[in-house]
Amino acid sequence: MWMCSPPGASEQLGTITKGDTQILLEKFAGRGAEVQANRTLARLKTFFGWCAEQGLVPASPVLGMKPLLREVARDRAFTDQEIRWFWAGCATLGWPFGHRFKLLLVTAQRRDEVGGLALPELDLGARLWVIPRERAKSDRVNEVALSDLALDLIEAAKTERNKHDHLEQSPLLFTTTGETVVSGFSRAKANLDAAMERLARRTRGLPEEDAEY
Repeated sequence: MWMCSPPGASEQLGTITKGDTQILLEKFAGRGAEVQANRTLARLKTFFGWCAEQGLVPASPVLGMKPLLREVARDRAFTDQEIRWFWAGCATLGWPFGHRFKLLLVTAQRRDEVGGLALPELDLGARLWVIPRERAKSDRVNEVALSDLALDLIEAAKTERNKHDHLEQSPLLFTTTGETVVSGFSRAKANLDAAMERLARRTRGLPEEDAEY
């Protein structure tokens, strides 16, 4: 297959056809990786568009090709009431997951990026959190602007962490060992869900077995 050809293979850019690309994308789809197929097609369009502009190919072989999967944007978001339940639920969890969950919401960053936050990544004077490419899912540096609330949460997390003498010198914000990030996310998430459900029942005056939020 042309995308897997070793360096020095005889195939040239101009010999690649739309059919070749379709076969490649269908291999992704065949193993259930339709989203990856879409991303590959997008990159190929950019690449071959550039090749055509430079005169390296007469025309892009992927011009007009459609993604294999129609992707739908995730539009589910917390309501104002759910945010209040979430915030109050985090308070019941305490350190470290209560602080971690709140920072997830406030910064809108990924779970593992927040969980692995290291203090050297923070430039508090510039109100900036710079996630290095090796930790970012996008494989590129991610600069996150920090709001007043995010800065307050980081300081509160540091205060709680530093109550434990063995953690004061650790570069990690969310750690109980000082050497590794805190584990047990799934259990903490289940506890948060349960806390939010209790708050929802209390707010709506529903009996425990009937409440849903």
